[in-house]
Amino acid sequence: SIFKKQKLESDLELGEHVLKSLLPESTDVDCELFEVSSSYVQGTYIAGDFYSFHQSNDKLYFYLCDLSRTGLAASLIASYLKPFIDSIIEKDPEPSQLLHLCNQFLTKKNFPDLFVTVFYGSIDLKTKKLRYSCAGFRPMLLVSDTITELSTDGPPLGISLKAQYFTNEIIINDDQYIYCYTRELLSALSPESTLKGLPLLKSLILEKKDLQSAIIDFHSVVINDDNILQDDFMQLGIKLR
Repeated sequence: SIFKKQKLESDLELGEHVLKSLLPESTDVDCELFEVSSSYVQGTYIAGDFYSFHQSNDKLYFYLCDLSRTGLAASLIASYLKPFIDSIIEKDPEPSQLLHLCNQFLTKKNFPDLFVTVFYGSIDLKTKKLRYSCAGFRPMLLVSDTITELSTDGPPLGISLKAQYFTNEIIINDDQYIYCYTRELLSALSPESTLKGLPLLKSLILEKKDLQSAIIDFHSVVINDDNILQDDFMQLGIKLR
C-alpha cells in the first residue's frame, strides 16, 4: 500500500541520517604527525557499518565496525555502539580489553541475528607503535615494498560472553602505511570468490605509488557499474610522518 511504501521510505531516510551522523566529518586529514585518507560508499541496503579515527594527545585511535544486520535496526544499533566504544577509548585501554567490553555490551543486549566484526588500533605518535586487536575481521595490511598482515584471533562481537581477544603490537616505519578495508572490496576484486580477493588485493596495493592512490583507485573499483554493492564499503589508510 501507499502507506507502507511511505513508511519504508521514511525508515530508510532515518537510517541514512543516523548512519551519516556516525561517520567522520572529514574523510581526509593531513597534519604534521600523520596523514589519514578514507572513503565510504553506501550499499543497496541501509546498514550499520561505520568507522572512526581521532587524535587525543599523543595517540591516534581508529576502528572499523561491520554489522551483520541491515536496515533501520542496524543503524540504530550502531548509534548505541559507537558512543560506547568512544567512551572506552577515552580511558586508553588495551585494544583487547576494549573489544572484551564491547562484546560484553552487545552479547548482554542480545540483539537478534546480530554480530559485529571490528578492527581497532591505537598508535603512539611519539614511538610510532601500533597496538591493535581484531574481532572476526580479515587481516588489515601494513604496506611498503612488502605486505605485513595485521590480525589477531578473536570471534565477532555479540556471539559469546566467553569470547577472548588479544593485542598485538608493531612499530610503523616511515616508509609504511596502514590500509584497512571491508570485504566488499574483495568481492569487487574477485566476484567469483572472496577467498581469492585478498591475494589479489595484496598484489595490487604493492603497485600503488602511495596511500592516496590506493584509496582513490580502490574506491573506483567498488563503485564500478559492473559491481553490485549490497553492503556498505569502508576503507581507511594511515601514514605517519
